[in-house]
Amino acid sequence: MSQINNGTQWHRRELKYPLSIRVKSTDWVNECFKDIIFEEYTYKQLAKKYGVSEHTVKALSQGVHHHKDEFKYPLKANKKENQKIYKELF
Repeated sequence: MSQINNGTQWHRRELKYPLSIRVKSTDWVNECFKDIIFEEYTYKQLAKKYGVSEHTVKALSQGVHHHKDEFKYPLKANKKENQKIYKELF
């Protein structure tokens, strides 16, 4: 797939390569941290809200994705402590 995207396979002169540049903004991450720590949303609700998979939200909450050393993981299980930390950070 990447070879087609970069034009090394099935190259067409009239097209500009790369065909697609996938960059997903991570602006949503801090807001999602806040929602996990302060709100009672399910992972499914947060996934829908932020347009990501439920797995991604769960991985964020468990510190697998976008790990922040300041927080105690899992985020949901340590809400009270993480609320204090979040207020100090932001």
